[in-house]
Amino acid sequence: VLLVISWLRQRDQDLPREKLLIWGFGFALTRELIMLGLTIRKITGFLDFGGEDIYFHPLEQGLEMTSVVVVAGGFLRFALQNERLSRAYLRFGISTTILTMVVTFITWPRFAFANPGSHFNETPESLVFHILSFCLITAAIFILIWERGWLQKVVSLALGFLFISEALLLLSYTSHNEYSCVLCPVSNAFHIMAIPIFGFVYLKEMAIEKKKAEDKLQNYRNHLEELVHERTAMLVAQNGIADSLSQSLDLETILNLALDKIIPVLSMELGLVFLLDRQQKVLTLGSYRGRLSQDDVELCIKEECILEKIAIKAIDEKQIIIQNLSNRSQHKYTHIEREKIKSLISAPLNLKNRIVGALTLGSKITNPLNETNLELLGAVCHQIAMAVENAHLFQEVEIWAKELSTLHKASVKLGSTLDQEQIHQEIVTQSAKLTGCQMACIIHWEEQNDRLEIISSTGIKPGTEDLLSRNFPAYSLLDELCTTGNSIAINDIQQDPRVPEAWKRALDFRSLLCAPIWGINGPTEFLFIMDQRENKTWHAKDVELVESFISQAAGALENANLTKQLEWAAALEERQRIAANIHDGVAQIINLIGLKVDQTVELIPSESDVKLLDALGNIREIVGQASIEVRKSITSLQKTPQPRKSLQEIITSLAEKQS
Repeated sequence: VLLVISWLRQRDQDLPREKLLIWGFGFALTRELIMLGLTIRKITGFLDFGGEDIYFHPLEQGLEMTSVVVVAGGFLRFALQNERLSRAYLRFGISTTILTMVVTFITWPRFAFANPGSHFNETPESLVFHILSFCLITAAIFILIWERGWLQKVVSLALGFLFISEALLLLSYTSHNEYSCVLCPVSNAFHIMAIPIFGFVYLKEMAIEKKKAEDKLQNYRNHLEELVHERTAMLVAQNGIADSLSQSLDLETILNLALDKIIPVLSMELGLVFLLDRQQKVLTLGSYRGRLSQDDVELCIKEECILEKIAIKAIDEKQIIIQNLSNRSQHKYTHIEREKIKSLISAPLNLKNRIVGALTLGSKITNPLNETNLELLGAVCHQIAMAVENAHLFQEVEIWAKELSTLHKASVKLGSTLDQEQIHQEIVTQSAKLTGCQMACIIHWEEQNDRLEIISSTGIKPGTEDLLSRNFPAYSLLDELCTTGNSIAINDIQQDPRVPEAWKRALDFRSLLCAPIWGINGPTEFLFIMDQRENKTWHAKDVELVESFISQAAGALENANLTKQLEWAAALEERQRIAANIHDGVAQIINLIGLKVDQTVELIPSESDVKLLDALGNIREIVGQASIEVRKSITSLQKTPQPRKSLQEIITSLAEKQS
């Protein structure tokens, strides 16, 4: 029965100890079958082989010894779970058995043929088998007896019965088999009682294994239910957070909602969100939750703050960082001491391999997050990153919408006038608004005279205008603007060698944006936008916006210039027409009047009244003077009209004439 059970178990699953028991139970069954056959033959006299049965007795003893060794070794591995010890016991026992059987098969047949009627159980060879079995059983009992547990004790009891069986046989041998009629049946009885005990151990262990398997399966089911419950709770929390974050595009609202949701879900005491400035690569405190004082908040933005350090580490390593605060002298954060924070957790806000910040949490527990919570934290951080990115995009869209609206209004104003002075003023005013700067001006560069002139400005003091337009030995900025045709953005004029030293010393601005205003023949005017803030950074979108506005302004200036040229051309044409009309009309009439006066004088006799002649002479003189004035008018109308002079130029020219 034990052989069949062990064989069926071995067939269903590969168990190393079952292989040993199969061999052990198989050797024992073979020995019993041999003994059964010999007994039946003696009783019935059937199949009497004469002297050839002398080989069955040593074989029976060898099989018995082998089965005891293999079963004991199997149960040693069964009970102790010690493969090394079991293997050593088996090697020693089996090798000893094989050696004894080889010697016995050599010596016993000679002794049996020399002494007919002798029995194997009365020979020294049989004694050797019993002594070795006795020693091996004793060794197995000695190994098991020191171990605790019912299995070891019961196996020791079964081996103890085999021990008693072998001891009784040794006693019978030492007494020259005088009491064999009593000792041998008792020995066989103990041998038989050991077999059901081994069976009980075997079946009991299988029942225990089955119970363990059922308990393990039940625990696994419970674990799966817990996982399902945790996953369900995680998904509910994740969906709740995602739903809350999707309700707003305001960055501050998003961060506050995220902290309000994640802190109670993960049972945290403290929460902070640090945002990463993509341009300056620095962290800023976006939002926080917890019992933080103003001093605590101010400490969070300092470089030595442990909360910011762990956030930087999480961003650099792109993974969740957990830090236990075992040594509280490592930090000076009073909130951690006051609230007894024992661990900090920081996770990067990662979106498609682009990090927008970090979420830092504090807990009073040393290991506050299990695997499910860590997975939830990672998913929530991804959602926060998406919400933050959407908020940034929304802010950028709003800014661009405002800038485009301002740009459109500025373009409308530029297109509503053809006055160059008004266009210049609109350029400086609107460019300062577009960039949020305090000062702007347009500088005209007369390259031939090496002279700068500010033709329009806003927010600039008169003294500053004089300094900007003062003639410098070199104009690195203007040369570069003319050569490359690209705008120049300077975040700090003190660190840029292209800015004249006089500007660095005297001007009250820190950053500068220079852009050429292109005309048909190249740039002759340049827009300078100045800002007084120390941390002003010119972004690419600022430069693009200014260049787009200047492009429209350049078109408006060109239209104004063309309109002015058309006006001058129309005025010149009108002057030519008027001159022609005067020449063909008034001038001819005046000449005719002069001619008639001359003819009248010739008709008057010389002896006529002198007064009449004088009157006619005066008339002729007036007509000549009128003719001269008409010719001057015609000549002035035929010349190209000159632009109007300023009051200063008129006064200067008058002073030159008087001198």
